[in-house]
Parts: sequence; structure tokens; C-alpha cells
Amino acid sequence: MADVVGIFEKLDEELQNGSKKIKIKVLGGASVLLLGMRDRVTADIDVAATSDAGEFQKICAKMGVEVDIITVASTVDLAYCDSIKVFQGKRLTVESVTPTDLLKLKLERFYKQDPEDIYAIIKHESMLFDEFKAIIKEMLPDYIGNVRQLIISAQIVVEQIWPEHIDEFNGSMQT
Repeated sequence: MADVVGIFEKLDEELQNGSKKIKIKVLGGASVLLLGMRDRVTADIDVAATSDAGEFQKICAKMGVEVDIITVASTVDLAYCDSIKVFQGKRLTVESVTPTDLLKLKLERFYKQDPEDIYAIIKHESMLFDEFKAIIKEMLPDYIGNVRQLIISAQIVVEQIWPEHIDEFNGSMQT
């Protein structure tokens, strides 16, 4: 699924038949595409568990589009986090999590395409090493799961993007 905007346009047309307006917040690969971070394929649309997420999922299912409703994220409050409007139709409004929150979500999971997405977010945002390190330190107190795994994932990113800072990163992550 590469043409996410095209899918949203079709969904907006489908919604024209009803009277309900739907607002969703996307994350994952759909966010990466809609924010122009990286051109890649995504198999589904990940959405935050908002009040319209279930209705959106039902409409998408009728069109053969898989939607995953994400309910758990330990370092990003999906219900209240900042967002960016990425699509506005007559009946469908689509927002995305911010690049920083998307980075956090990708680091929490660090699976399949996540590392490449993280590299693309860092490049797109012209993120500096100190900014990245501050994000990781901010995540640690709230992270639910194996903190060591989160640090290892972040360490892989530092090795790829800022190899000259790996010793500094490792030293700053020891508590």
C-alpha cells in the first residue's frame, strides 16, 4: 500500500454516503509516508485508539484495507500527544503523530522497517546527536518493558548515524 493519500480520498468518498465525520490519528508506516519522511510500502494503517478508530477500521475493512488500532505505547500518550494534520477531506480528517513521537514509537518497537524509518526521521528532521540522546533519556522513566532493549535499539541508531558519539552515548546511558 503506497498511495495512502489515495486510500484516504476513497474513504472520504465512501463517508459521503453517511452523515458522520471521522477523525483519526495515524502512526507507523502511514505517518512515515504522509509526513514525507521516506518512500516505502506499508501493509496496513496503524491508528491510535481514538473515538472514531473502530468506525474507521470497519469502513476500511469493507474496502480491503487493513487497520490496526494501537492501544499501548509506553512513552507516548496517543490520546493527548500533539499531532499534525496530514489529510482533510469533506468527512475524513487524518492527523499524524509528530516526528519526535513517531521516533519514540519506532524505538519502542524496533522491528522490521523501524530502524530505516528512524534513520529517515532523523535525516528529515536534521536531528542532532544531543537531541536524540535527550529524547532517549526522556523516554527511560516512562518506558514499560526491557529498558536495556530500548537502550540497545538506540545504540544501534547512534552507531549508524553518529558513530563518533557511541562512547559518549554509552557512558550517558549508564545509571
